[in-house]
Amino acid sequence: VDAAELPTSTHSQGPVQFAASAHLAMHCPGCELMELVRASYYGYFQVVLEQLPPVEAGFVSALRGPGLGTKLRDDFLTSDDVTIRRSSR
Repeated sequence: VDAAELPTSTHSQGPVQFAASAHLAMHCPGCELMELVRASYYGYFQVVLEQLPPVEAGFVSALRGPGLGTKLRDDFLTSDDVTIRRSSR
């Protein structure tokens, strides 16, 4: 089965998933659309990540750089309303 003939789309629930979805979409020939809530992209997503995949003229591009090309903002990680849990494994 040729994956290019299977239509796909991505659905982003949060900023990290949005960044990962941009990378996935770039490598899926059948990706026809990528879900985006503008209010989240221009609001909450900006609070969490240092850099977001750019959206220009209705198209999203994946970030370049290690991993997803971005990282969690330091001020987000140290805010009082964020809880960080680490596993001992």
